[in-house]
Amino acid sequence: MLHADDELVQHINTDTVETGARQWRLTNLDASEIARSWHNQEAHVIDTTGLQPRQVAKPIAAQADQIHIAATDRHPAN
Repeated sequence: MLHADDELVQHINTDTVETGARQWRLTNLDASEIARSWHNQEAHVIDTTGLQPRQVAKPIAAQADQIHIAATDRHPAN
């Protein structure tokens, strides 16, 4: 899961499709922040604040490799 506060706010403010939801989304950012504590426990959260896309991709790829290796170890090919 990616954590990108600035990107989320920018996305909300620049959404031209569901403009009526803007205020609700901004008002409910606190609920999103509260949910983040749960996300930190249940997901692999990557804080993307200040990172370039390549910097974000590296830990995602590393985690995907670890998951693939673990799955392969549990279920080796015949």
